[in-house]
Amino acid sequence: MNSGRRRNEGNWLAGKKFFLKHGFESADQYPPFELMVKKFNDAPSPSFSGEFEERLRAYGKGLTIIRSDQCPYVDAAVKAALDTTKELRIRAKMVELKSSEDVRRLSPSPYGVFGIVCDGKLVSYHNIAKKELMNILGNLSSS
Repeated sequence: MNSGRRRNEGNWLAGKKFFLKHGFESADQYPPFELMVKKFNDAPSPSFSGEFEERLRAYGKGLTIIRSDQCPYVDAAVKAALDTTKELRIRAKMVELKSSEDVRRLSPSPYGVFGIVCDGKLVSYHNIAKKELMNILGNLSSS
């Protein structure tokens, strides 16, 4: 996270400076994600579940859309991704995260709501415009 770049770190997220000002500290990182916690006792800090690189590799070649029903905007993100893959004639597979166990076992990033994985790389973990996704997928296919 680049907390000095802008006030918010992403859609609807408060910036890191806000949390630091209010006594939070960094407990874990998996760039660009950072887990901020406010400790009230000497209990161990939480951490991300890890193994994200292994999960990414497990998706293998091709394009995989990972989704859950956690956010009402996921449907639009999935539709945009599927429309884009159809236009580019890229076959996409879908992975539905239906439980917290699915998220811990299958999510390729700490953001266990949505993701687009292409050839073992996380190319997006948020709603992405069709034009931007076309650029990303076009660049991947030409490299």
